[in-house]
Amino acid sequence: MNTLRISVTSIREEGCVFEERVRVSSIQPPDTKALPVETALVRGRFERLGDEFLFRGRISGVYEGACVRCLETAQSPFEVEVAWVFAEGPASVFEEIGHALEMTAGDTRDASSSEDARRSFQGYEINLAPYVWEEVVFAQPSRFLCRDECRGLCPRCGANQNEGACHCAACHDPEQTGNRGLAALAELFPELAPQKTKE
Repeated sequence: MNTLRISVTSIREEGCVFEERVRVSSIQPPDTKALPVETALVRGRFERLGDEFLFRGRISGVYEGACVRCLETAQSPFEVEVAWVFAEGPASVFEEIGHALEMTAGDTRDASSSEDARRSFQGYEINLAPYVWEEVVFAQPSRFLCRDECRGLCPRCGANQNEGACHCAACHDPEQTGNRGLAALAELFPELAPQKTKE
């Protein structure tokens, strides 16, 4: 259930502390791809700015995926800082987030322009869900690595070399390893193989 909502009447002149942990699947917009992260923690503070409201805080969570080297489960924690100004208006928040999701994860965003942009709310309640979803999307790692020194899988027998040396004799025979490497290159680039001359 999406709990990332706050009544504007609860945001007084002295401000209001906000903290919620939410299941990411509960704030996922329709027709979007699920993300490999279970929950997100949203912590921050609301302040009243006349008829508008400022939220400053942090969003954190942990992505999980297969390590690109050994295929074991790897975790990628994230924490992003946000500053959003909310103003009452008729715009559809999911239309706004849909436009944002057209950007790729590699795009850069101007932090100052992001803070200056007004985000809309209707009635007496502010819904942080679409904006939290956007930040979680942009925090997704391009790849997963269980640790920097991961040794990966044996190219011959597929054993996880992080658990110790495999017992694949061919992997530890320099001559066979070299021959295997040359053979693999020959298969990839057959046009480079020496041509046999006819007698």
